[in-house]
Amino acid sequence: MRRRNMLARISAAVVLTVAVVAAVFYFNSQAVEAGPEKAAIPQVEPSRVCMVQDRVSFMGNIPVEIEGKTYFGCCPNCVGRLMSAGALRHAIDPATGNVVDKAESFIVSREDGTVMYFESEKTARDFHKAKESD
Repeated sequence: MRRRNMLARISAAVVLTVAVVAAVFYFNSQAVEAGPEKAAIPQVEPSRVCMVQDRVSFMGNIPVEIEGKTYFGCCPNCVGRLMSAGALRHAIDPATGNVVDKAESFIVSREDGTVMYFESEKTARDFHKAKESD
């Protein structure tokens, strides 16, 4: 009986390790490659972002079509807020200071799971380049 418990624990540890390694490879493959001289920028698909909480969401988000654009919320409450509060559908590009529409922006994740919205991949690269030189 002890041997079965030990084998079950070892099997669970192996499965967990494989899952973690697979997740790391998956998320690294989502990064936009900048070229050999530049670091990768972790772009996030809009469907993986709750655009109210401005966080990467690992569950399926709810798409909301507003004025021909698709936004995403993680729950019915966030969907309702996206529909009623137009300000939540916009963000400030940290590189340029310009207002961007979250549905049309280049979205980049931070290490803490929050996201930043940029006008374009170029402004995201400019922002990251400036941060690296600080």
